[in-house]
Amino acid sequence: FNGDSIQQINEFTTEGFPEMRNFTRINILSNQFVPTLNTSFNQSLRWQGKSGGKNSFQVFLNKISSQSSFRFERKIKENTAKGFWNPFYSDVPDSSLVTFNQNFRHTFFFKRGDPIFELQWTVNTNNARNILVTGYERRRNDVFGFMGRYNIGIPFMLMLNLNRAYKYSDSESAAFKLNNFSIRIGEIKPEFLWIIDGDYRLSVSYRYLLQQNRIAPHFERSKSNDLGMKFDFNRDAKSSLRIAATMSLIKYDGIRNSAVEFAMLEGLKNGRNYLWSINYDLTLKNNVQLNFGYDGRKSEGADAVHTGRASVKAYF
Repeated sequence: FNGDSIQQINEFTTEGFPEMRNFTRINILSNQFVPTLNTSFNQSLRWQGKSGGKNSFQVFLNKISSQSSFRFERKIKENTAKGFWNPFYSDVPDSSLVTFNQNFRHTFFFKRGDPIFELQWTVNTNNARNILVTGYERRRNDVFGFMGRYNIGIPFMLMLNLNRAYKYSDSESAAFKLNNFSIRIGEIKPEFLWIIDGDYRLSVSYRYLLQQNRIAPHFERSKSNDLGMKFDFNRDAKSSLRIAATMSLIKYDGIRNSAVEFAMLEGLKNGRNYLWSINYDLTLKNNVQLNFGYDGRKSEGADAVHTGRASVKAYF
């Protein structure tokens, strides 16, 4: 990041594309062990209304359904036993908290699976904190999303996705202070689908993405305008072909080649970016599935990158 051509521990970040990943992060245990009190809690809840109803109000309620899941894991030091057994107990001092992982997802449906019209509202939160030799590391991701689908009439369909998200990373170590960020995200994505004979599907989408880092002193900001197209072909559940292409116009205001830029742009660059991909899946009679894939991208001021892959899966 500082341009001295020397790899330093605070200059490694997660890349958005596999071929750019030259290193693997491995957490090595030390010989210092701390007794902890562990709490784990998992819960899921699903509610589905019955079809029909005695009156119009019951008919309306039966069109509503929801699905929720909650997972919680916490480790605290043994000398702070108060409330450790309660997963909802939050009055735990930071100095006593060793590891904390929390995931919550809730989706609210209206007319789920309806062939004409459907609405979804989703809340997804991920919160984690771990203690390392260099100090505490905290990460948090929150997504609040809305999806609407309307079938204009066979074979056309409209979809709209609205998302509000929050991405946060913080390290207690002074060596990683430049890698801290608190990014607010807003996204709008309308999409038009054309379904042909049930086997072919063509979609055109536009996405507007706004991101802003709220940590001083630079307050990095990014605006993205993406235009995408996808073509899908499926035949008798034996083979499928997907071709996709996206043009992304990005305006980034901030420090180049920084952890914040990688977190916002996910491997893309300021200016015009082109991405394209081809994926083909084939299922053979003897429970063997073949997969062939090709990905390419071209960023402004950089050479094109081409990546190919192939895999074989056998089911027993």
